[in-house]
Amino acid sequence: MRYYKIYKYILYIELLNDSLHNENRDDIYDKIYAKYTTNKFKIIMIENMITNEILDKIYNYKINDIVEKNIIYFFSKERAFFELDYNFFEETYYPIDKLYYIHFFEDHNMTYNGLHKAWNDSGVIKEIFYHNNGIIL
Repeated sequence: MRYYKIYKYILYIELLNDSLHNENRDDIYDKIYAKYTTNKFKIIMIENMITNEILDKIYNYKINDIVEKNIIYFFSKERAFFELDYNFFEETYYPIDKLYYIHFFEDHNMTYNGLHKAWNDSGVIKEIFYHNNGIIL
């Protein structure tokens, strides 16, 4: 399965026979955690990352749509979850902890606590840290 993140949603996608992608490039260290691109895909399922609710539609995307758009995707749902949200914010890059603060915790007067991870494009883990009451440990 492949995963495409938009804001607080994970789209489960599959590539089509005529999709252009870079899954066979030479610089991949870890296939599961590497970053990939494609220009065309089919939406299999949509999940809210915060509530785990399965949805039929978000924004202009719905299950079984074939979408022609350049995107960044992953083989790891975990990597998609922690990834900077390039796809939704285009030129504004927010890590998942910032997204949670802006769109969830701020609304509930809460502070993010938990794990943060980041990988480079080839799939090598580059950082792991924990937040406690919004402070990086």
